[in-house]
Amino acid sequence: MEYITSQFPDNEAFVRQEFERAVDTCGLEFKSDKLWEAYIAWESTGKRWKNVTLLYERILATPTSKYMQHWQKFQEHVKKHLPSEIVGVDEFLSLRREVLAELNRSDIETPDEAPPGVEAAPGDEQVGTNVVSSKLVLPLQYDILRIKVE
Repeated sequence: MEYITSQFPDNEAFVRQEFERAVDTCGLEFKSDKLWEAYIAWESTGKRWKNVTLLYERILATPTSKYMQHWQKFQEHVKKHLPSEIVGVDEFLSLRREVLAELNRSDIETPDEAPPGVEAAPGDEQVGTNVVSSKLVLPLQYDILRIKVE
């Protein structure tokens, strides 16, 4: 696979096709970790985070010798990137809707209710929105991990 990625760096479709062919052929083997890691590394190099997430879903559904290491790397991947970068639009919107409903039930501050002492700078009316957005990220990441395990 190293040869293919080095000889065809601009032909993303061909490289992905070859990785898929290799995974179809031997990706279910207990010791196929290096193949999966190479595929994930290649997608990561191209910053294709949604594809990386999909690959982690597949490898975590496969019993391999380094299963726990893959699980830890998947958790790091989810924590490192914004939820909108690592899941599809439909899944993101669905998860976001669930988290917002949960936040509304637990009576979290709305954008109009910034913490005492926090005021928007002149021309910057989005301070409250950023507070709520940052409160969405962790629950969304948690939900992504929870759903991907099920």
